[in-house]
Amino acid sequence: MCFETSELMYHALTHLGFNVIRVPGYPLNNLEHDPLMPPTHNVLIAKIDGRQFLIDVGYGYNGMRYPMEFTFEKDEEIALTPYEKYKLVCNEDHYILCMWIKEEWFTFYRFDRPIKVIDDVITAENYKLLLESPLDFAIRDKFIIIGKITDQGRIGFHYEPRTKPFLAWRIDIKKDKVTKTEIHDYKTLQENVKEALGITLPDQDMLRLDD
Repeated sequence: MCFETSELMYHALTHLGFNVIRVPGYPLNNLEHDPLMPPTHNVLIAKIDGRQFLIDVGYGYNGMRYPMEFTFEKDEEIALTPYEKYKLVCNEDHYILCMWIKEEWFTFYRFDRPIKVIDDVITAENYKLLLESPLDFAIRDKFIIIGKITDQGRIGFHYEPRTKPFLAWRIDIKKDKVTKTEIHDYKTLQENVKEALGITLPDQDMLRLDD
C-alpha cells in the first residue's frame, strides 16, 4: 500500500541527499471528507533550494508521473503531459490534490495546512491503524487495484473480490482515449495482469474475503 512505497521512496531520496518530509493524507476519491476517518495515505514533499515538490508513489495507476512543484500558497495547476494535469487547491486549513479525469476535477486526497510533518514512528502507527481498524476502508476491504504508468498513458486493473457475481475490469489510457474492458473470471484476470504488468497474482483461494 501507499505507506510501503512512500517509505521506500523516502529512504531512497534521503540516501541520495534530498531534504524530504513525510506528510499524512486523507483519501477522498471525489467524496466529502469524513472528519472521523484517520489519515490512511502518505505523501512526500522534497525541498530543494527553497522550492517544494510533492511526490506521491502510492496512488495506484492514477498516481503522479513526476514530482510536482507547488508553492503551497495558492491554487495551482500543473500539466505533466498534454493529457495529464493536476490541481492543488489551497483552503484555509487543508490542501486538496485533484486530477483532471473525464472532463472534470477528481479529488484524490487532502492534507493539513499548515503542512503536518510526521516521523517513521507515526507513519508506522498510521499504517497499523489502516491494517487493523474496525472502520471500513475501500482500499483494504472492497477492492484491489494494480497497474502502471506507461509512456503513452496508464494500464490499470480493478477487482472486487467480495462482489458477486465476479467483478473486475481493465482500464487502458492512451493520451486522451480511455478503454474499459470487463473481465469475467479470476483466471483471465491473472493472465491479463501477468501479460500487461509482469506480476503474478496469488491464487484466488489465498485472498482474504472475511471481515
